[in-house]
Amino acid sequence: LGPSLEDMFQKCGRKVTVPTVARLAMKMTDLLEELHKHTLNHRDNKPHNFSVGLRNGEGLKLFDFGLVKKYRNTKFQHIKYREHKNLSGTVRYTSINIHDGIEPSRRDDMEGMMYVLIYFLRGSLPWQGMRDVDDRDKRHQMIGDLKRRIPVDALCCGLPAEFAAILRYVRSVKFDNKPDYQYVHRLMTALLEREGCAPNVPMDWQQPR
Repeated sequence: LGPSLEDMFQKCGRKVTVPTVARLAMKMTDLLEELHKHTLNHRDNKPHNFSVGLRNGEGLKLFDFGLVKKYRNTKFQHIKYREHKNLSGTVRYTSINIHDGIEPSRRDDMEGMMYVLIYFLRGSLPWQGMRDVDDRDKRHQMIGDLKRRIPVDALCCGLPAEFAAILRYVRSVKFDNKPDYQYVHRLMTALLEREGCAPNVPMDWQQPR
């Protein structure tokens, strides 16, 4: 494994272009879809858990499976909807459902991915910087409240409309439904075309300096 996406974000001065994030969206979606095919939820999407390849920063890998959990049982039945669950994953990127104590499912991996992508485009997320709140449970509650309160259009203000559309979509997916992974691909492909970029446009960290 090469450097993490957080490492590459820092290398780029915490500024990455829309084409790079569009390509990351498709690559990250493919990785999550592959994991989900094996009846597993990752449950800890964050920039530190995605790694670029050692060869010129190409390719993308998903790692750190410490919180992975099956979403189907031995009879291949989807796990039951449950509430009052403890928060799992990295709070900055967890879904609203997880904040609400709902059992994580595939939709929550996708929502977490969207917060990672929005983080790259904005440079930060509105709920960062609450370190002055010493009580962890209270801090987690405040972050969850802020995620619920901020309209999607406000969170994605200044970003291509496709990101708001995908975030709305993944938030609408039902607990036991399979996300439409190709929807992400369609929107990101259209976005790259609008930006005048080829599907394999180099990532920002691959550009000559």
